[in-house]
Amino acid sequence: MDEIKNRKALSLAIKYLTYRQRSEAELINYLDRKSFGNKVINYVLNETKQYGYIDDLKYTQDFISSRQRKGHGFKRIRYELQQKNIDGNIIDEAIAEYFDPADELERAKHLIENRKRKSNEADEKWIKRQAAFLQRRGFDNNIVYKVLKDYNPSE
Repeated sequence: MDEIKNRKALSLAIKYLTYRQRSEAELINYLDRKSFGNKVINYVLNETKQYGYIDDLKYTQDFISSRQRKGHGFKRIRYELQQKNIDGNIIDEAIAEYFDPADELERAKHLIENRKRKSNEADEKWIKRQAAFLQRRGFDNNIVYKVLKDYNPSE
């Protein structure tokens, strides 16, 4: 009976993993929603890890790369990974590998350069809006300041 449950759970897990890359926590939640017990879930996790279907470090690296291309800063990316229950050590390792403050600054500058300024908008109002935009994107306050100080007419 256990063998049948194991095969059924593994089959569902593999189907679930074919749609897109998943984290270990996402797979556990999926199998838990399907009412599989801990023994079955552990069996499926071991099998999927053994065959390389689940790898949280690779998932984290791909996630960071994807979010960077979308113009997100490291604060937001870290938060999203924590929400996906990725281990903190894995997040730290991947962030150390992928984040360079100079690249982060260039990404923020690029985002601001691509945003159009409304002709009737006051300088201070525009700067505040852009600062809020960059902060929502997850950029550090120091980077927001460095990017926007060049646009400040008082300097």
